[in-house]
Amino acid sequence: MPLLLALLLACSTDPEPLTCAEGELLDGDTCVAEACGTGTWGDLQTDGDTIYVDASAEDGGDGSKDRPFTVIQEGLDAQDEKAMVAVAAGTYVENLQMTSDHSGVHLAGRCRELVVIDGSEGSEEDYSEGSGLFLDGNSITAAWTVSGLTVTGAPRMGIAQRYGTLTLNRVSVIDNWGRGIESDYGTL
Repeated sequence: MPLLLALLLACSTDPEPLTCAEGELLDGDTCVAEACGTGTWGDLQTDGDTIYVDASAEDGGDGSKDRPFTVIQEGLDAQDEKAMVAVAAGTYVENLQMTSDHSGVHLAGRCRELVVIDGSEGSEEDYSEGSGLFLDGNSITAAWTVSGLTVTGAPRMGIAQRYGTLTLNRVSVIDNWGRGIESDYGTL
């Protein structure tokens, strides 16, 4: 009997536990950058006013944590003043528009390594629709915060801002056809 037990243990197919590199942590069965945190929305500090977006959720969501929107623009348009729009890991093929109606909103991706705004389907001819993220404050009093995401692929600008104040935290703007970031009459 001890020989049979030894043979069974030697033939065990249990995989070795996954070990992540320095600066990474285990999220389920995948290693992610520490800045990404764990779980659907990582370490984002959300509250009862937060609107949730997850590209992998079922269509027809209402923006709640249990039934998130699948499109970021829906989350932005559904927010109340000064709400956070929390975005889960994924690639979002969108050309986002934020106006003075979105003033005070914090667009917060889980982390720039995992949340990608792909603006490649925007219009080359149109300044606002050709940007991955277009912000138009219509006044100097509008203010927005964007954090934890990457903007790429836009035919005009990665991020274009007119008027207002834009605060960027841990945002990558890469491989857009035009400029990365452009600000007219605003504060960046």
